[in-house]
Amino acid sequence: MSKAKFIFDYILFFCAFCIFYLDYVEVLHAPLLSSFSFLTLVYFCSMKNALSYGGTNSLFFIFLSCFFIFILGGRYFNYSNINYTTTVAGLYYFSDSVLVLSFDFYALVLATVNIIHSTSNLIFKKEINSKVKSSQFLFDVGRLLFIVFLPGTILKFYMEFKFIMSFGYYAYYSEGVSSPFWIDVSRYLFVIAFAILISSLPAWKSVRFYFFIFLLFAFGFLILGVRSSFVLYIALLYYIYYNFYSSRTPKITTLLFLFCALISLLLFVQFYRQGWHFDLKNGNLVSYFFTSQSNSFYILPFTINNLEYFTSNFSVFSPLSPKALIFRSQNIERLNEIGLLGDVISYKILGEELFNKGIGLGGNFVAELYQSGIFITILLASGLGGFLAYFQNRVISSRYLLLISVVIVSNMAYISRSSLFRNFNLLFILTFLFMILLFIHYSVKRYRQYEATKKNA
Repeated sequence: MSKAKFIFDYILFFCAFCIFYLDYVEVLHAPLLSSFSFLTLVYFCSMKNALSYGGTNSLFFIFLSCFFIFILGGRYFNYSNINYTTTVAGLYYFSDSVLVLSFDFYALVLATVNIIHSTSNLIFKKEINSKVKSSQFLFDVGRLLFIVFLPGTILKFYMEFKFIMSFGYYAYYSEGVSSPFWIDVSRYLFVIAFAILISSLPAWKSVRFYFFIFLLFAFGFLILGVRSSFVLYIALLYYIYYNFYSSRTPKITTLLFLFCALISLLLFVQFYRQGWHFDLKNGNLVSYFFTSQSNSFYILPFTINNLEYFTSNFSVFSPLSPKALIFRSQNIERLNEIGLLGDVISYKILGEELFNKGIGLGGNFVAELYQSGIFITILLASGLGGFLAYFQNRVISSRYLLLISVVIVSNMAYISRSSLFRNFNLLFILTFLFMILLFIHYSVKRYRQYEATKKNA
């Protein structure tokens, strides 16, 4: 990175901080279009850096791409109606001042992530580590568990699909499907088995069959209408393949094809769930897609307008509570005990009746940072930028990072409409499992060495 580019990124961060502060204390009163334009500048400078450092297969690129899909995209295609958003509870209006503050804060978070990512990337690239070696032990364990838990996973999909065909999507999302414990846990363990399989880093000819099965697993969620899980698992397969098995980064034409195919599939599922009722009066299919997918943008304005309803000062840390393992589904108990930002906003905006039916607005990690204050924002946004650079540069030489990539890649793809620390329970499970497998592997290895020594003695 050139010195001039470094200086420019630091100036960008300084400007983002000053603009946000001056608008926050109501000194600047920046025009709405100016704030939006500045956010656009910060975003595209960040994307340029992502392409410079890791290309289209980097974790930073995946994070920024999903940030555009889930937050920014709809603002470009529907800017004339930017002050309004619609939920199942009705139409909501946001003043220009709230939207300006939102644009400013999004720009500040992105500028912080960008400058720390750029700085950290230079630091971590100074060390050159050897590539993770293939492990037959982990491959055998992974594929055994993969095959063992595949039947239960298939049964789970079958039961859910049958339930949807009988009772519809609303019942599926509000009530869920009751199934035996071993079937419920099979899907969870199936993903863990795939993580172990990937961590062994086998040759492509040995792993491509399991890649294909896992691809079908992702499409299973698409058939169910769970588009988020489909996108996250596709992002994981994309990341693993192009970082460990492809000799080149994907071409722009390949990306455009994948992007168009992804939009088409997601739109098809969305229209099917809506009974083929949709309105294209204000644009085309692309506009409709981004506008409908990026409503997470408004979680931040909702948070700004409803700060007094939070019982915790740091909702960003709520997913780390041990109670998050107990209260898995959306309900009043989870709202009171954990205080997830998405729960607080959904309860306030939608009302108790809709909230208790399982209907929510989702989350947004930037809104979590805003609710937690400027100090936590700078600290965690810096940590995010540093981690993105560290992971991308070290995953090739760390089996542990390769194992937890199942969690990390999906988290980075989804935090724009969820919590910053989502799925950390799975991260702890994978870490514990990694330690056990490491212990078994070295114990077996030392035993074999001991037996060989005895024979030679």
